[in-house]
Amino acid sequence: MSKLDQIEEELKSLNAQLGINKEKYRKLTKKIEQLEKEEEEKRVIHEQFQNLQSKAKDAQNRLEGKKQSLKKLQSEMQNYSELRKKLQKTEKEIEAMRELEEEIKSLESIKKEHKLMEKHLKTLEKKRKDVEHTLKTDLKSKQKKIKKEEEKIKNLDTTVDHITAFKILNQEGRLLERVQRISKEKTWKLPKELFEEIHEEQVEARENLKELTKRKEKISKDSFVLSEKRERIFEIKTEIDTLNERLKSEMDISEREIQTEEKKITQLGFNSTKQQHLDTIRVKFGTFEEIEANYRKLKLKIEEISDPKGEIKSINTEIKEINVELKKFHDKLKGYPTFKSEYEKLINVLDERRKEERISNDIIVRTDQKIKDITQKINELKQLKPEIEEIKTNLQVLIKEEDILQKLKTEVFHTTGAPFYAITKILPRLGKRASLILSDLTNQRFSHIQLQKVEKGKMGMGFEILLKVPDGLRDVATFSGGERTQINAALRLAISEEISSLGQPSGMIEKKTLFIDEGDLGSLDTLEAQAAFVKKLFSLSTQFKIILVTHIQEIADQFPHSINIALDSYGRSVSDESA
Repeated sequence: MSKLDQIEEELKSLNAQLGINKEKYRKLTKKIEQLEKEEEEKRVIHEQFQNLQSKAKDAQNRLEGKKQSLKKLQSEMQNYSELRKKLQKTEKEIEAMRELEEEIKSLESIKKEHKLMEKHLKTLEKKRKDVEHTLKTDLKSKQKKIKKEEEKIKNLDTTVDHITAFKILNQEGRLLERVQRISKEKTWKLPKELFEEIHEEQVEARENLKELTKRKEKISKDSFVLSEKRERIFEIKTEIDTLNERLKSEMDISEREIQTEEKKITQLGFNSTKQQHLDTIRVKFGTFEEIEANYRKLKLKIEEISDPKGEIKSINTEIKEINVELKKFHDKLKGYPTFKSEYEKLINVLDERRKEERISNDIIVRTDQKIKDITQKINELKQLKPEIEEIKTNLQVLIKEEDILQKLKTEVFHTTGAPFYAITKILPRLGKRASLILSDLTNQRFSHIQLQKVEKGKMGMGFEILLKVPDGLRDVATFSGGERTQINAALRLAISEEISSLGQPSGMIEKKTLFIDEGDLGSLDTLEAQAAFVKKLFSLSTQFKIILVTHIQEIADQFPHSINIALDSYGRSVSDESA
């Protein structure tokens, strides 16, 4: 009771601190809301900048690709120019022999054209034959497919396709709905004429429903197969029509081409006389053929290489356009580094504020729990006032009996007397305090412990532990293991409080350290019992610095500070301290 004023002052201070912390938490939450709103606005801008960066990178890649293409085209342009120069030189070499060259060229051309025409004529004839064979083969194949599909249709057990089936089911649903609707309407108070009209409508709907039911019986799983087969036959017939049209068209075209080619051969008129004349001038101008062959080679090479000027011009235009596009992107991205730095700074600030919010909330929760524990402690102390008054009265009586006690002192303080005296003085106080603690540990299920001294013969003196239950007093040994653990914990905590008060000046509070090695928590019957034990330890934190050694992770997680001991890869003990 001498500590009550100090505890109440501590409670008042904690309540004031709780109010300050809650106000701080409220302001912090409001600030976080503002920061989150600002972060959301800047995130939209940040995503826009990132999109611009992506587009700029894409444009840069396209620019590099165009530059590579331009380099390749420039190389082709150089090759093309060199070939043109060689061709011009060859043209000058044969310029003096142009007349003979023209004649030879003309005859060669006629001869070559004659051969090509004959070859082309044979090709056309073969082509006509091949096309005709291919198309007729396709027609036969597709006709076989139609017969095959028709045979499959004959084997189906329905003549209703899935589209008709859907229509029948849909119509059946509408008729059922109509019959049900009319049945409901007929329950209303309707004029006779209207009643008869809807009755006739219902009769007609039912007749139609019977007819649909008969048709519905023809629907089966083959309805979808039937639709698929009919669609396939239609597709094949369409393909056959297309092939017939194509066959007729191809034959007409081939016939016209053959007739045209035969007419050209006749008009060309290349014969043996012209061939003899050609052989004669070839002998005279053998070198001319070599020059002509070289000329043709150069010309063919030039024809194989198209003039890249137009493409080079087009790529140059595209490069200019991409450069303009890149400049626009870079202009828009000039302010991005500064914005990015500000945005990242905002994210960091927001993270810090959120951490502060979590810490502040933890402080509020712990402070609130501490206030509840201290309030409970104050109520417990106030309940002790009648007991104190009684003790004061007894004290007066004891003072009067001082001479008797003096005599007892001389008799008590000897080899066996001191323990007996200590047990006599301490047991009542320990029993009361242990009873209060046990009440908290068992949720008021057990709340009265009695400690009675006993003689143990040669072993000296001791005490037995009894627990008051509705049936009377029971020895602690008759309780379950979990219950004995709770009783044992209550006694040990009461003894610890008694020991910590020894030698303390009146009105002074000096925290001692209370070590609990395991506390036999594993033998507690329920998680509620473990939680009650931990809660009681938290309530004693105003008297003790508590250190609990436990292997039960769920209990360790409830403490705000912990040190985890484990073995490293070398088998050495290491610790991981977390707040």
